[in-house]
Amino acid sequence: YLGYNRQDRKDKPRRPVSAKVVIDMLKISEADRALIIDAHSEPTLSHFEPMVYDHLYASKVSVPVLQKMLTSPFVVASPDKGGGPRARVYAKHLGVDDYVIFDKIRSEPGTVEKVKIIGDLSDTVVFVDDMVDSGGTLIADAAAAAQAGVKHSFAFASHAVFGGGTEAAVRQVIRRFEESSLEHLVVTDSIPHPPEWLTTERIKLTVVPVAELLAQAILHLNQNRSLSELILI
Repeated sequence: YLGYNRQDRKDKPRRPVSAKVVIDMLKISEADRALIIDAHSEPTLSHFEPMVYDHLYASKVSVPVLQKMLTSPFVVASPDKGGGPRARVYAKHLGVDDYVIFDKIRSEPGTVEKVKIIGDLSDTVVFVDDMVDSGGTLIADAAAAAQAGVKHSFAFASHAVFGGGTEAAVRQVIRRFEESSLEHLVVTDSIPHPPEWLTTERIKLTVVPVAELLAQAILHLNQNRSLSELILI
């Protein structure tokens, strides 16, 4: 997980490009190579140059889990406009023809005012995203889906930021999901949290390990082999 990757541009005066600062710190530490999973902003990775970097996708480990979980007719959905390409890849490998985009209007950062659904829904929808922080987007989208007639909502997010990582923050995010219409949330352990922080009563939470994916990637790189077989496109 590449921290601060959401802060990848100067949209206001005197605002730092924090993603570049983090990457510069890694370069100064004399690291030889970087291996990233599901960068929020792929263009930012160019700041690693001339240091070598490689980009993996959690879909390699999440798609098999979702395939076992999704038995009834479903549609893949992107929680926002920017995630369309990701939803397209998941739809392809999950064996469905199309995907849906949930276009949200924000009144302020972290607050979703309105959600517009682009595409045709099914009885079941599975949202796919690169990270889940406060949970606001997924919760608002699941509510909009329920209002539109969707009976079951599932979600996958690569990185479980969960509000910043403190126990209080993680538990608060879990409480929000407990009160939402989502039935099942799947994340990876790219950002690890103690299992006792992730206890739930209603919503099911599944944590998918990425250790084997990373180990295979490191082995391939050390043997000068392509990473192509570890990437779903």
